[in-house]
Amino acid sequence: MMKMVRKRITVAIATVLLAGVPFMTWPGITTQAEAASAGVQITVMGKAVQSDSPSIIDRGGVLIPLRVVAEAFGAAVQWDAKTSTATVRRWSVTAQFKSNSQVAVIDREMSGGTSHSTVQLDAPMKLYNNRAYVPLRFLGTQFGYKVTWHDHIAALDSKLSAKDQRTLFEGDLKDARKIANGLGGDLYYTHDPLTPRNYVGDRDGVTTLFPEGEALHFYRFEDDIVSQVEIKDDFALVTWQGRLNCTTCTKENAFQSFMNQQWTDGQGIAPNPSGDYVYSYFRIFRPEGWSEYGYVDADRKLTQTGYNHYNSISENGETKTGTLEIMKTGEQRTDSVIK
Repeated sequence: MMKMVRKRITVAIATVLLAGVPFMTWPGITTQAEAASAGVQITVMGKAVQSDSPSIIDRGGVLIPLRVVAEAFGAAVQWDAKTSTATVRRWSVTAQFKSNSQVAVIDREMSGGTSHSTVQLDAPMKLYNNRAYVPLRFLGTQFGYKVTWHDHIAALDSKLSAKDQRTLFEGDLKDARKIANGLGGDLYYTHDPLTPRNYVGDRDGVTTLFPEGEALHFYRFEDDIVSQVEIKDDFALVTWQGRLNCTTCTKENAFQSFMNQQWTDGQGIAPNPSGDYVYSYFRIFRPEGWSEYGYVDADRKLTQTGYNHYNSISENGETKTGTLEIMKTGEQRTDSVIK
């Protein structure tokens, strides 16, 4: 079994925390010198950050040096001195902070376009010794992390529970695929996302195609777009997309176009489809819903192994046939991760 080392990002501040507040507070501490003497320290992956920019206190709340923490979870930071604006970008999410402004501008690129929002801050971005400082909770949540406070630690953690994390990276194949499928509903991109243009065929459904034995890497089909998704630090990251050459993109001819590498507008490093795959298909058109399971063999033949249809207002309710699992009989997991 192939083993990979999984990295987790944790930002911790060793000090006394006041639970239940929007961001960290230390009553009675009002200056940077007092913060330093109170033991306020940022650590990443359990290691103290070597920085000439310690945390500061603003009206009892702790602001952290933006660049240090953002770069710790892989973001790029740019500073515009003319406008006193800091821009933080990781994958398809961008956040802009302006000095002494109580709002931040958040842009997130998605397959249907860019989501643009202006969000109120708990405290404005501050400049101290030519360094930008922002509230830690806001920074973490905007980039997809759960911010928790316990045992004098403020941590940027995965939104997954500890149990789901273990299952996703080390657990049973079919259960890991269910969790990966769920993460696929909240995609991040390494490039400008493609927008679907063929709203025909199975347009209301999403099909996921897993290579045999894998849970941390899969393909997602929506309309005429196929996306290669990789699970990275508990996020579903799209590393490649293509527009399929199918006039009516049903599951069958979408798979055929993909397996034959018949696509255009490729974004990222193109895959080389081969071998066997397991698929799942979900469609919801309330009050009805459909799900289908099966596999695609090396000869590119699609075989259905299970089907489910339900109607929430019908007396008959639900119809099930076959095996409702994202897994072939006897399939063994070939990817795993050690924390």
